[in-house]
Amino acid sequence: MNQVIPFVFDDYPVRTVVIEDCPWWIGKDVCQILEYKDTVNAIKQHCRGVVKHHPIVDSLGRKQEVRIVNEGDVFRLIIGSRQPRAQAFEKWLFEEVLPQIRRTGSYGAVTLDSQTIKRINDVLDAAHKRIEFLEKDRMHLRERERLHKKVERLEANLAKKNTPLSDDEKAQIRFLRNNASVTQIARLLNRSPSTIRRALKEAAA
Repeated sequence: MNQVIPFVFDDYPVRTVVIEDCPWWIGKDVCQILEYKDTVNAIKQHCRGVVKHHPIVDSLGRKQEVRIVNEGDVFRLIIGSRQPRAQAFEKWLFEEVLPQIRRTGSYGAVTLDSQTIKRINDVLDAAHKRIEFLEKDRMHLRERERLHKKVERLEANLAKKNTPLSDDEKAQIRFLRNNASVTQIARLLNRSPSTIRRALKEAAA
């Protein structure tokens, strides 16, 4: 099995593997840095190379097949990302990491024993889990904020529907009564149909 070379960018864990003297990147790591929510979809949408899988050993010692992407597809994922860190990641990757890997076969020219690599991989796995938890928590916060705003809009609409009609609204109702239904007028003025019917009845009296 080709050795996985772990390193970190901006507190994000990233792993690469050199296959036949060519660096390949674990797609999930790259997509997390660039904040793609769906790794599989991001690779399908932006990458042109053949999808490759590579076995890695997780913190529990289990062998797992992960998607890996080549240098060209990493660049395409960077271009497709709208995140501010994409430019910094590109600069770091292509100006620092790749030249070092090509010269030494690893980043930083450090030789690591199997136990050290396992400890680093354990830390990377824990970091990935933490990132996934934070992403889910952020999604929950966004959903809660969306629902809160929706409740505020409903409360505002309800408050308006319970207030008396203004003179301007009454004038609009009189103008529209021969050209629109009660339901249409109610939607236009954001009032209840019963309020519109009362106003029409008063206007006809």
